[in-house]
Amino acid sequence: MSSANRIANRIRTLRLAHGYSQDDLVAQMGGVVTKAALSKYELGKSRPSAPVALRLANALGVKAVELFSEPCYQVEFLAYRRRATMKVSEQNRVENWVEVQLQDRMKLQERLEGSNGNGLGFRKYAVDSIEHVEEVAVKLRNDWDVGLDPIPNMTDLLESRRVHVLETEVSEKFDGLSAVVKNAKGVVIGAGVVCQAKLQGERQRMNLAHELGHLILDPVDSLDIETVATRFAGALLIPAVVMFKELGRRRSYLPLEEMLILKRRYGVSIQAIVMRAAILGIISQHIKTQWFKQTSRLGWRKSEPESLPAEEAQRWKQLVTRGLAEQIITPDEAGRYLSRNEIESIMSPSNSFNYQAYFALPMEERRRILNEQAKADGNLYSSDREAIEWLSQLEDEGGIDE
Repeated sequence: MSSANRIANRIRTLRLAHGYSQDDLVAQMGGVVTKAALSKYELGKSRPSAPVALRLANALGVKAVELFSEPCYQVEFLAYRRRATMKVSEQNRVENWVEVQLQDRMKLQERLEGSNGNGLGFRKYAVDSIEHVEEVAVKLRNDWDVGLDPIPNMTDLLESRRVHVLETEVSEKFDGLSAVVKNAKGVVIGAGVVCQAKLQGERQRMNLAHELGHLILDPVDSLDIETVATRFAGALLIPAVVMFKELGRRRSYLPLEEMLILKRRYGVSIQAIVMRAAILGIISQHIKTQWFKQTSRLGWRKSEPESLPAEEAQRWKQLVTRGLAEQIITPDEAGRYLSRNEIESIMSPSNSFNYQAYFALPMEERRRILNEQAKADGNLYSSDREAIEWLSQLEDEGGIDE
């Protein structure tokens, strides 16, 4: 890919990841370029000058050198659960945001943890019938050393297998997304699952289990993948043998108090428990219908009693913390993943660097400090000097238009 096309793709991806229109990005840059000029950059018809590239990078929250380098990883989307009425602009924002997030995360993860060459560390499971999903869910639990106990934290379980858990502020028309990350050799080395931010914990866990189904299941063509993934999610969180142990083989009704006990124990919604009981034949379809009528009447479809707290991605936060402590990433880079308060709180009180004062400085002053620190630390990370030198070379060759 030519340098112009590489820059074009990168600018467009980063712009859409921020949810910016071209007019928005021009405004973020303080109007130093026109919309027409920006359009030419994204079409590969011209390339930004060094000063403009620095302003572009600043507006997009990256180092300028990242505008010119081709991503080391390819993100491939497996499933995107959304409603037909979801706006195209919002779809584009989510897809490009996920792509940028996963590329950045895998880059940092491999720098810190390396790569064992074995990819994700788990395999695809063939599924030849909807009933077979129940067996596969138990097989996965055994392979991952979970057994039949309740899964205390789905997020932690996924992160331990290099599956990044992402949350995004998006409309209710979005349900979830799953993707894999491949290296230059086409080997899958990581993955990501995405759900809405601020979900109740029980809905979040079910969504994460559903997206995991898209990552690890390989159903025959005659099966609907969404139906398979939904069945898998319930079977993973409450296996059939566990349901029979808890509720017995046949029930004439399901008391609310008992449902709440199971909800707390297994971290799933009452609706999911009722659905599982019906699927496994523990209750009749009539009892299930009556339960869901009551659920709708009481307004529990979106907000049940005793909502559980959402899980947080602790392993990823720990990895970013490690990157900061080892000076592999800068505070600005860590700011892509953590809030300023989080970054300040994880720094040692004995650290002589005043991060609160640092964040109060203008961007240009931050860059000057980071460049000086990079020199002192043996260039542990790239500075914008690489970008400036690269652009200067292009200018000398007559390769930059404006």
